[in-house]
Amino acid sequence: MTILETLTQLNLSPQEAELYLAALEISPASVAQLSKKAGIERTATYPHLEKLLDLGLLTVSPEKGKKLYVAQDPKILGRILDSRKEVFKQVLPDLMSIFNIKGVKPKIRYYEGHEGAKTIIDNSIRSGAKEVLDLTPVKNIMAVLGERYVRSHIDERVRRGIKMRVLRPREKIEGPWEMVSTDKSLLREIRYLPEDFKLDDMIIIQSNIVAIVSSLRENYGLEIESKEFADTMRSFFNLAWEAAGLPAASQTKAGKYRDAK
Repeated sequence: MTILETLTQLNLSPQEAELYLAALEISPASVAQLSKKAGIERTATYPHLEKLLDLGLLTVSPEKGKKLYVAQDPKILGRILDSRKEVFKQVLPDLMSIFNIKGVKPKIRYYEGHEGAKTIIDNSIRSGAKEVLDLTPVKNIMAVLGERYVRSHIDERVRRGIKMRVLRPREKIEGPWEMVSTDKSLLREIRYLPEDFKLDDMIIIQSNIVAIVSSLRENYGLEIESKEFADTMRSFFNLAWEAAGLPAASQTKAGKYRDAK
C-alpha cells in the first residue's frame, strides 16, 4: 500500500492526502505552489486545505503579505486516530445495545412530556391485549395525566373489555372514584404493595411491551418491545401479586366521585 493509499485509509480524501504530502515536501508554500505540486486545480484546493487546517495538519504562516501553508508533524495523525478511538469507545455500548447478532432486536421508544405519557397509556389498550398489568403510584400519575384524561381512558378500556390487575402503594387518594375502586364494572383487580415500597414511576406490562411513565419530576416515557423482557417482568409482577395486600371492602362501593363526571 502506498503512502497516499494509507492516508486515505485515515479518513483523508485523495485530494487532501495529495496536498498534505505536497506540503510536507515544499512548505511553507502558497496555494498555487501546493495545487501545482499536488496536481489539483487551484480553485478546487481551498476546501481541502480548510479540512487540513481543521485537523491541525496544516497551519497558515503570513509572510510578506502572502498566505503560506506549513505542514505539521505527521504524528498528529496518530493523535487524531487516538481521539477517534476514544469517541468510538464511548459510543460502543450504545451501538451494542442496538446490535443483536441473532437478529432479534427489541424496539425501544422514548417519549417526553404529558402528551408522550398519554400516548403510552393509549398504546396499552390498542395492542389487542386481553389483560394489562399495572404498577401505579396513583398520585404521581394523576399529576401527569390529569383527572379528565384518566376517566376517559378507563371508560375506553372498559368499553374494549380489557381486564387489568393493578399493584399500587397505599396512598390517601381523594378521587376520582374510578382510580381507587375495585367495582367489578371496571374490569380491574387491585392489590397493595407494602407501605415502605418505593414506586415513583408507572410500569405497564401488556403483550410483548413493558412501558414506563415517570413522575412530573423527570417527565419522560419509555416503551420496550421485547417478548423476553415482558415475560420476565410479568413473572416478577405475578410474584408480587401473590404477596400483595387486598383492598379494603369499602373500595368496592361507589363513592362521591363516581357522579362527578
